[in-house]
Amino acid sequence: MTLSSADVDALMQARHTDPFGVLGMHGSASGLVVHALLPGAAAVQVCDQATGRAVASLQRQGDSDVFGGSTGRRRKAFAYRLRVRWLATGADGSAVCTDIDDPYRFGLVLGELDAWLLAEGTHRRPFECLGAHPGEMQGVTGTRFAVWAPNARRVAVV
Repeated sequence: MTLSSADVDALMQARHTDPFGVLGMHGSASGLVVHALLPGAAAVQVCDQATGRAVASLQRQGDSDVFGGSTGRRRKAFAYRLRVRWLATGADGSAVCTDIDDPYRFGLVLGELDAWLLAEGTHRRPFECLGAHPGEMQGVTGTRFAVWAPNARRVAVV
């Protein structure tokens, strides 16, 4: 249910080689687990997107900003959102809570064929798959972003 200290350290230092392999929802021997990296969060719950009902509370892993936990008896992946109570408070001193879509819920946006063609240098329309593109994915409207940087250690969108 918890990530290894090596995974947590690598995530916190922005040097994990496969964040999609550890963040988001994954199956385990005991059922589904969800991990999220949320700097500034005080508490996190996993909510079923269809009902809005909280199905799990995620626990902070050590002193990090990584939260994780089991979804209980659920064994089949489902669309979810994260309900986050932030450390910051509102102007009136009340807790600030928001429901957010976990970006690691959606998986990779660059298809295998695109990756293959980019790697061999023969992609004829890379502008269609790289960069920022507005759209909808799994019922969520937003902007997908992909970059081809095979030798980069880290990429950030600012």
